[in-house]
Amino acid sequence: MERMDRMERMERMERANRMDRSERNERGERNERNGCGCGCGCNNSRDDCASLLDRIRKIDFSLVETILFLDVYPCSTEALEYYHKLRKMREELVAKYQATCGPLTAYGNDSECEWNWIKSPWPWELEANR
Repeated sequence: MERMDRMERMERMERANRMDRSERNERGERNERNGCGCGCGCNNSRDDCASLLDRIRKIDFSLVETILFLDVYPCSTEALEYYHKLRKMREELVAKYQATCGPLTAYGNDSECEWNWIKSPWPWELEANR
């Protein structure tokens, strides 16, 4: 009996997830011609958002490598200057991304009136990885 209840709950959760995913996909398809496809009605193209995200990822990689270098050579003024340059570039790109494409992380939700974080495709959804 308990096992049946657990299975029914799991099936309901799966159905709800499928419905939520299909609703987000449908909303994205409706707005794809006019904007980013996330359902927010903005005028940002997916290419712009993807390009910004790609640049952010490349800078993140460079930052990690620079941090590792500074761990070994903490007195390197060149590496420290490069680190600060990369950090500033990342902050600017993240600000631009969040202003035009939506929050990059849940902490980036700046809207006072709505929770924008859920409007973007989730990382495991195909739209997020194009």
